[in-house]
Amino acid sequence: MDPIPRIYSKAELGTGNTSLSTWVTTSRALTITSRVKLPSAPHSEQLSWKQSLSYTNAQTFVDGGNTQTVVQQTTGQNSDRNGVLFSYSYPLTVNTTYAVVDNDGSFKITGAVDRGYQWTAGDWRFSPNNVIGTVNTHQVGDAFYIANLTSHKSSSSGSTTQRLEFDSDGSATGVASYLRQVSASGGHIVSDQEILNGVPLDYKWLDSEERVLLLEENQGTDDEFAVASLEDILGRKRVH
Repeated sequence: MDPIPRIYSKAELGTGNTSLSTWVTTSRALTITSRVKLPSAPHSEQLSWKQSLSYTNAQTFVDGGNTQTVVQQTTGQNSDRNGVLFSYSYPLTVNTTYAVVDNDGSFKITGAVDRGYQWTAGDWRFSPNNVIGTVNTHQVGDAFYIANLTSHKSSSSGSTTQRLEFDSDGSATGVASYLRQVSASGGHIVSDQEILNGVPLDYKWLDSEERVLLLEENQGTDDEFAVASLEDILGRKRVH
Protein backbone atom coordinates (compact mmCIF):
# COMPACT_ATOMS: atom_id res chain seq x y z
CA MET A 1 0.00 0.00 0.00
CA ASP A 2 1.33 3.43 -0.95
CA PRO A 3 -1.32 6.03 0.06
CA ILE A 4 1.17 8.93 0.22
CA PRO A 5 1.25 10.89 -3.05
CA ARG A 6 4.57 10.98 -4.88
CA ILE A 7 5.30 14.42 -6.35
CA TYR A 8 8.01 15.21 -8.90
CA SER A 9 8.73 18.65 -10.35
CA LYS A 10 11.30 20.04 -12.80
CA ALA A 11 12.03 23.33 -14.53
CA GLU A 12 14.35 24.23 -17.40
CA LEU A 13 15.34 27.73 -18.50
CA GLY A 14 16.03 28.20 -22.21
CA THR A 15 18.90 30.01 -23.90
CA GLY A 16 18.86 33.76 -23.35
CA ASN A 17 16.19 33.51 -20.65
CA THR A 18 13.46 33.71 -23.33
CA SER A 19 11.85 30.32 -22.68
CA LEU A 20 10.87 28.25 -19.67
CA SER A 21 9.51 24.73 -19.29
CA THR A 22 8.05 23.23 -16.13
CA TRP A 23 6.78 19.76 -15.28
CA VAL A 24 4.83 18.54 -12.26
CA THR A 25 3.87 14.89 -11.80
CA THR A 26 2.14 13.26 -8.87
CA SER A 27 0.71 9.79 -8.34
CA ARG A 28 -0.79 7.64 -5.63
CA ALA A 29 -1.55 3.93 -5.30
CA LEU A 30 -3.81 2.57 -2.58
CA THR A 31 -4.73 -1.03 -1.80
CA ILE A 32 -7.18 -2.12 0.90
CA THR A 33 -7.28 -5.81 1.76
CA SER A 34 -9.62 -7.59 4.14
CA ARG A 35 -10.60 -11.17 4.91
CA VAL A 36 -14.36 -11.71 4.67
CA LYS A 37 -16.46 -14.64 5.88
CA LEU A 38 -19.92 -14.90 4.33
CA PRO A 39 -22.61 -16.91 6.16
CA SER A 40 -23.16 -19.08 3.11
CA ALA A 41 -19.45 -19.77 2.54
CA PRO A 42 -17.57 -22.54 4.35
CA HIS A 43 -14.35 -20.54 4.52
CA SER A 44 -13.34 -16.90 4.65
CA GLU A 45 -11.68 -15.33 1.65
CA GLN A 46 -9.36 -12.39 1.11
CA LEU A 47 -10.71 -9.47 -0.90
CA SER A 48 -8.84 -6.42 -2.17
CA TRP A 49 -9.78 -3.02 -3.57
CA LYS A 50 -7.21 -0.95 -5.43
CA GLN A 51 -7.10 2.66 -6.52
CA SER A 52 -4.46 4.39 -8.63
CA LEU A 53 -4.36 8.12 -9.37
CA SER A 54 -1.96 10.19 -11.46
CA TYR A 55 -1.62 13.83 -12.46
CA THR A 56 0.78 15.53 -14.86
CA ASN A 57 1.12 19.18 -15.79
CA ALA A 58 3.61 20.46 -18.37
CA GLN A 59 3.92 24.15 -19.20
CA THR A 60 6.10 25.96 -21.71
CA PHE A 61 6.71 29.70 -22.08
CA VAL A 62 8.54 30.89 -25.18
CA ASP A 63 9.25 34.24 -26.86
CA GLY A 64 9.68 35.91 -23.51
CA GLY A 65 6.41 34.44 -22.25
CA ASN A 66 4.30 35.72 -25.17
CA THR A 67 3.45 32.15 -26.17
CA GLN A 68 2.27 29.79 -23.46
CA THR A 69 1.18 26.15 -23.60
CA VAL A 70 -0.29 23.99 -20.85
CA VAL A 71 -0.76 20.23 -21.24
CA GLN A 72 -2.42 18.50 -18.30
CA GLN A 73 -3.72 15.00 -17.70
CA THR A 74 -5.51 13.51 -14.71
CA THR A 75 -6.31 9.79 -14.62
CA GLY A 76 -7.66 7.33 -12.10
CA GLN A 77 -8.73 3.73 -11.80
CA ASN A 78 -10.51 1.58 -9.23
CA SER A 79 -10.28 -2.20 -9.44
CA ASP A 80 -10.78 -5.44 -7.54
CA ARG A 81 -9.99 -9.09 -8.22
CA ASN A 82 -12.57 -9.20 -11.01
CA GLY A 83 -10.98 -6.35 -12.95
CA VAL A 84 -11.44 -2.63 -13.45
CA LEU A 85 -14.55 -1.22 -11.75
CA PHE A 86 -14.24 2.40 -12.79
CA SER A 87 -11.68 4.45 -14.72
CA TYR A 88 -11.58 8.09 -15.72
CA SER A 89 -9.38 10.75 -17.28
CA TYR A 90 -9.40 14.53 -17.71
CA PRO A 91 -7.14 15.71 -20.56
CA LEU A 92 -6.57 19.44 -21.02
CA THR A 93 -4.48 21.49 -23.45
CA VAL A 94 -4.42 25.31 -23.53
CA ASN A 95 -2.47 27.57 -25.89
CA THR A 96 -2.25 31.38 -25.74
CA THR A 97 -0.23 33.82 -27.84
CA TYR A 98 0.34 37.55 -27.57
CA ALA A 99 1.84 39.34 -30.57
CA VAL A 100 2.43 42.97 -31.55
CA VAL A 101 1.06 43.42 -35.08
CA ASP A 102 1.95 47.06 -35.87
CA ASN A 103 4.52 49.71 -35.08
CA ASP A 104 1.99 51.66 -33.01
CA GLY A 105 1.84 48.80 -30.53
CA SER A 106 -1.40 47.28 -31.79
CA PHE A 107 -1.60 43.70 -30.65
CA LYS A 108 -3.42 40.41 -31.10
CA ILE A 109 -4.18 37.75 -28.50
CA THR A 110 -5.16 34.25 -29.59
CA GLY A 111 -6.18 31.31 -27.49
CA ALA A 112 -7.21 27.70 -27.96
CA VAL A 113 -8.47 25.06 -25.58
CA ASP A 114 -8.85 21.30 -26.02
CA ARG A 115 -10.33 19.45 -23.06
CA GLY A 116 -12.33 16.35 -22.28
CA TYR A 117 -13.64 13.92 -19.74
CA GLN A 118 -13.88 10.16 -20.16
CA TRP A 119 -15.05 7.50 -17.77
CA THR A 120 -15.78 3.82 -18.05
CA ALA A 121 -17.78 1.91 -15.44
CA GLY A 122 -17.56 -1.86 -15.28
CA ASP A 123 -19.75 -2.07 -12.18
CA TRP A 124 -22.93 -0.03 -11.67
CA ARG A 125 -22.14 0.46 -7.97
CA PHE A 126 -19.14 2.62 -8.90
CA SER A 127 -20.80 4.52 -11.75
CA PRO A 128 -21.79 8.21 -11.40
CA ASN A 129 -25.26 7.43 -12.80
CA ASN A 130 -25.55 3.77 -11.69
CA VAL A 131 -25.13 2.32 -15.18
CA ILE A 132 -22.46 0.20 -16.81
CA GLY A 133 -21.03 2.04 -19.78
CA THR A 134 -18.73 4.69 -21.16
CA VAL A 135 -19.04 8.47 -21.34
CA ASN A 136 -16.73 10.57 -23.49
CA THR A 137 -17.10 14.31 -23.86
CA HIS A 138 -14.63 16.44 -25.81
CA GLN A 139 -14.57 20.20 -26.37
CA VAL A 140 -12.34 22.32 -28.59
CA GLY A 141 -12.46 26.07 -28.92
CA ASP A 142 -10.42 29.00 -30.18
CA ALA A 143 -10.74 32.77 -30.05
CA PHE A 144 -8.86 35.97 -30.83
CA TYR A 145 -8.80 39.61 -29.73
CA ILE A 146 -7.26 42.42 -31.82
CA ALA A 147 -6.66 45.94 -30.50
CA ASN A 148 -5.79 48.79 -32.88
CA LEU A 149 -4.09 51.49 -30.83
CA THR A 150 -4.25 54.05 -33.66
CA SER A 151 -7.99 53.87 -34.32
CA HIS A 152 -8.74 52.90 -30.71
CA LYS A 153 -10.93 50.07 -31.95
CA SER A 154 -10.91 46.39 -31.21
CA SER A 155 -12.52 43.20 -32.47
CA SER A 156 -12.86 39.65 -31.27
CA SER A 157 -14.41 36.35 -32.22
CA GLY A 158 -14.43 32.74 -31.17
CA SER A 159 -15.78 29.31 -31.94
CA THR A 160 -16.28 26.08 -30.05
CA THR A 161 -17.43 22.53 -30.65
CA GLN A 162 -18.40 19.99 -28.01
CA ARG A 163 -19.19 16.32 -28.55
CA LEU A 164 -20.76 13.99 -25.97
CA GLU A 165 -21.00 10.22 -26.46
CA PHE A 166 -22.58 7.69 -24.12
CA ASP A 167 -22.70 3.92 -24.57
CA SER A 168 -24.14 1.34 -22.17
CA ASP A 169 -26.02 -1.95 -22.08
CA GLY A 170 -29.27 0.02 -21.73
CA SER A 171 -30.48 -2.10 -18.82
CA ALA A 172 -30.85 0.77 -16.32
CA THR A 173 -32.09 3.66 -18.47
CA GLY A 174 -33.23 2.13 -21.75
CA VAL A 175 -30.56 4.21 -23.49
CA ALA A 176 -27.92 2.10 -25.21
CA SER A 177 -26.23 4.92 -27.08
CA TYR A 178 -26.44 8.69 -27.22
CA LEU A 179 -24.49 11.30 -29.17
CA ARG A 180 -24.73 15.08 -29.12
CA GLN A 181 -22.44 17.49 -30.95
CA VAL A 182 -22.94 21.25 -30.96
CA SER A 183 -20.84 23.90 -32.69
CA ALA A 184 -21.02 27.64 -32.10
CA SER A 185 -19.23 30.58 -33.68
CA GLY A 186 -19.44 34.27 -32.89
CA GLY A 187 -22.07 33.66 -30.24
CA HIS A 188 -24.40 31.71 -32.53
CA ILE A 189 -25.22 28.01 -32.87
CA VAL A 190 -24.07 26.85 -36.30
CA SER A 191 -24.77 23.12 -36.00
CA ASP A 192 -26.52 20.78 -33.57
CA GLN A 193 -26.61 17.02 -33.98
CA GLU A 194 -28.30 14.57 -31.60
CA ILE A 195 -28.67 10.80 -32.00
CA LEU A 196 -30.49 8.55 -29.50
CA ASN A 197 -30.16 4.76 -29.83
CA GLY A 198 -29.06 5.22 -33.42
CA VAL A 199 -32.01 7.45 -34.38
CA PRO A 200 -31.30 11.12 -35.24
CA LEU A 201 -33.40 13.68 -33.35
CA ASP A 202 -34.39 16.66 -35.42
CA TYR A 203 -34.23 20.07 -33.75
CA LYS A 204 -34.01 23.63 -34.95
CA TRP A 205 -32.75 26.74 -33.22
CA LEU A 206 -35.30 29.56 -33.28
CA ASP A 207 -34.36 33.08 -34.25
CA SER A 208 -34.75 35.91 -31.75
CA GLU A 209 -38.26 36.89 -32.92
CA GLU A 210 -39.59 33.33 -32.64
CA ARG A 211 -38.07 33.02 -29.19
CA VAL A 212 -39.73 36.25 -28.01
CA LEU A 213 -43.13 35.05 -29.27
CA LEU A 214 -42.80 31.79 -27.32
CA LEU A 215 -41.90 33.60 -24.11
CA GLU A 216 -44.69 36.18 -24.57
CA GLU A 217 -47.23 33.36 -24.45
CA ASN A 218 -46.41 32.94 -20.76
CA GLN A 219 -46.20 36.61 -19.81
CA GLY A 220 -48.63 37.86 -17.19
CA THR A 221 -48.41 34.70 -15.11
CA ASP A 222 -46.90 34.67 -11.64
CA ASP A 223 -44.23 32.18 -12.69
CA GLU A 224 -43.71 32.91 -16.35
CA PHE A 225 -40.21 31.46 -16.43
CA ALA A 226 -41.37 28.38 -14.54
CA VAL A 227 -44.19 27.93 -17.04
CA ALA A 228 -41.91 28.40 -20.05
CA SER A 229 -39.99 25.27 -20.91
CA LEU A 230 -36.21 25.22 -21.01
CA GLU A 231 -36.43 24.69 -24.76
CA ASP A 232 -38.52 27.88 -25.08
CA ILE A 233 -36.01 29.91 -23.11
CA LEU A 234 -33.05 28.57 -25.09
CA GLY A 235 -34.90 28.72 -28.40
CA ARG A 236 -34.40 25.04 -29.23
CA LYS A 237 -37.47 23.13 -30.41
CA ARG A 238 -37.90 19.62 -31.70
CA VAL A 239 -39.18 19.43 -35.27
CA HIS A 240 -42.14 17.02 -35.40
